[in-house]
Formats: sequence, structure tokens, C-alpha cells
Amino acid sequence: MIRNMNSVLKELLIAIIALGVLIQIIGVFFVSDQVGFAIGLWIGILGSCLSAIHMQWAIETGLDLGEGARAHVTKHSVIRYGVILIIFFALAFFVKYAVVPCFLGLMTLKVAAYLQPFTHKFILKVQGNRDSH
Repeated sequence: MIRNMNSVLKELLIAIIALGVLIQIIGVFFVSDQVGFAIGLWIGILGSCLSAIHMQWAIETGLDLGEGARAHVTKHSVIRYGVILIIFFALAFFVKYAVVPCFLGLMTLKVAAYLQPFTHKFILKVQGNRDSH
């Protein structure tokens, strides 16, 4: 599906999962329905990870199209948002109180994107490479 998962996507996925763990830990202290919260949150985290992967794929394949690139990327953005809406409606119907944590999980993609430069530096330090690109 993806020719090569670049380092930015890997770092983004690491940050999404780390944020999910942090939200889960914080949520333990604030919610009474732990199971519903966890289900919603981790479905949102999974959605964020899959959205990030799908975005890279859509951009990668769009770059090969030339003139049709904009329509291709737009079409796949609409597909992503449509799937997210379906997930929200399914959660609202089947799992009580899971929509808000799912939204939090989905927003980890946005937060992880903003944190990516810091995530990159942190990963380089953990790997022992002091040189940041």
C-alpha cells in the first residue's frame, strides 16, 4: 500500500499512540465508565493511525497523477471524513459515552502533527543520534 513508511509517519504514529496512553491514564481519574472510555479512545487512536497512513498513501499516489492529483487527494479526504462520521454514529449507537473519547483519540493526529518536530528530536536522542535534521 505504501511504498515506504517515511520517518515522519513513523514518528507521527509513535506520538499518536503515546498521546493515547497519556489520555487513557488521565481518563482513569475523571470518568466513571472506564470501559466505554477506553473503547472510544482506542477506536479514535486507531482511526488517527489509519488516517495518517491513508493520508500518506493518498498524497504519494496523488503525486504520480499530475493533473488529477488535487481531485484524487480531495476524494480521499472526503472518504476519510466519511469513515470517521460512520464510526461516530456507530459508537453513539452501540457504546454509551464513547463518542467524546473517540473524538479525543482522533484529535491526537492533530496534536501529534504539531508535536512532530519535538518527537523527532526526542527519538534522535533516544537512538543516541545527537544530530537533528
